[in-house]
Amino acid sequence: MAVEPTSDLPPPTRQKRTLFKLATVSLSVALCLILLEGIIRVVGAAPPLPEQYRDFIRDPYLPYVPKPDIVRRGWSRSKEYRFEYRHNSQGLRDEEHSIEKPHNVFRILALGDSFTWGVGADYEDTYLVRLEQLLNKRGAGHKRVEIIKAGVPRHFPEIERLQLEHYGIKYAPDLVLVAFVSNDIADTVRGLDALRPTSKEGYLISKRSERIGALGTWLYIHWHTARIALGAYLSGTEQPEKKPASLNDITSEQRKAAWAKVEEEYDRMYAIAHGSGAGFVVAHLPRAGLEEGPAKHLARIIERKPYEFIDVLPDMRASRMKAAKPLYWPKDRHCTPEGYAVIANTLYRELTHRKLVP
Repeated sequence: MAVEPTSDLPPPTRQKRTLFKLATVSLSVALCLILLEGIIRVVGAAPPLPEQYRDFIRDPYLPYVPKPDIVRRGWSRSKEYRFEYRHNSQGLRDEEHSIEKPHNVFRILALGDSFTWGVGADYEDTYLVRLEQLLNKRGAGHKRVEIIKAGVPRHFPEIERLQLEHYGIKYAPDLVLVAFVSNDIADTVRGLDALRPTSKEGYLISKRSERIGALGTWLYIHWHTARIALGAYLSGTEQPEKKPASLNDITSEQRKAAWAKVEEEYDRMYAIAHGSGAGFVVAHLPRAGLEEGPAKHLARIIERKPYEFIDVLPDMRASRMKAAKPLYWPKDRHCTPEGYAVIANTLYRELTHRKLVP
């Protein structure tokens, strides 16, 4: 008769069996998530992070400012162009400038959003660099012109007024040039607290992202699977009547209030500039749709003001009809180098014709 072998090891307890099952399930879930993450990355299913809009930091007076002394290279989210952005010691996409204005220099302080910063073009092709070059080619009899290129992506009139008040006016400009783009209305509705920079990576995140907390924000940035899930969650809990995603989401009451706020901010900026002996001019830069409504509204506001208005829309429309290359990137919707050249030429003609730049 055979004798069954015996063992000195005790049979597994229920607790150990439960822990083993949990470990097995956890490992399986982790492997599935890793596999899913790999697939999502390969097919590019998650929304890309805005690499060209990062390296922002907090500021005592402004909601966010660009981080100084950085270089960022990469592809645009639309994959239409490569970019290289360099910030000087003041966090501007510009050369270095002394706070004290050099002798015999006419200094322009230019404020605006991503169009003024020059998204979509190399630094040399941005409209402010081109404008500066045109003004300095006039030869003898004219002061050398120096433009402080203080455009920042996602800035809008209220932030630009704060920027002028706390930083820009220290450069003692002879002329303050502010660029208006129609999305300034939507940004004005959203308000100063709509965006803030992440502490480490420097991405701009919306106030609604506070719902997912610091851990959720970290997962959104570093984990593509979480980016899809969290993005869907945030979109589902958004309240467009309070924080519109675009101009199309704005109610008539919000639009009216936003235009009044823009007018108020421009009046305050004019007062700051005028009080320092500087001229003040607002330029309308059209978006890719070349819509005329915002330009007409802005013109009606400023025709009653003691400052100047320049509308780039007519030249942009005329140039589009005969341009060999597009003036705007089809997907990104910012200007191409050719579009920025049109803006520069228009501003040069108007600034010199009106003797706003001697």
